[in-house]
Amino acid sequence: MEWLARWDSLVKPVYLAQILLKAFFPVWLTKTLHWYMNADPGIEALGEWYTKSKDWVPASLSKLPLVAAGFSAGLDILNAALSGSDLSTLTATMLLQRRLPRVEPGVAERKPTIAASTSNSRVPLKEVLGRVADRHGLVFVPAPKGRTKEGHPVYMFGKTSVYVNNADQLVYAQDQLGSRFRPMSIEELVAVASGGSAEGVK
Repeated sequence: MEWLARWDSLVKPVYLAQILLKAFFPVWLTKTLHWYMNADPGIEALGEWYTKSKDWVPASLSKLPLVAAGFSAGLDILNAALSGSDLSTLTATMLLQRRLPRVEPGVAERKPTIAASTSNSRVPLKEVLGRVADRHGLVFVPAPKGRTKEGHPVYMFGKTSVYVNNADQLVYAQDQLGSRFRPMSIEELVAVASGGSAEGVK
């Protein structure tokens, strides 16, 4: 989860909150629920797990409604442990859905837009990559033959192929084995693109 702190200064918090909602909380709640129902860890152990998990997420993100809903769902498991309630009929998705903010009927949910290059918004990731490449003396150019990955244009960032997913506002880079693309922090990306090793880069 260290990548959250690094991308927090570059990516709008609302995008990071959506990633946590889709990728982190379902897994975290499932494991916490399974632990409570099958191992009976006790309220102290659950409380410590909850606190440590919350500390993984920057405070700026914890205050957002979607993130707060995820941790509130986790708190429901702790409350169940205190009261001895049976949660065997509930799933992580059900716990999460109960805590998600509701959209009033007739009111369209406003979807966040990609960050624009204005004084009041964050710099687009493609531009961030360009600046980082210049700072480290790395090339940042479109990949040969108009190469794409999952519909996104691929660029050469130093020796590494990368693409920006505008849906989740993350940079995906090809790993050192060349077998797959995965999200990378700026520090890890620079290390890999420079021909070094990402080992030890958190």
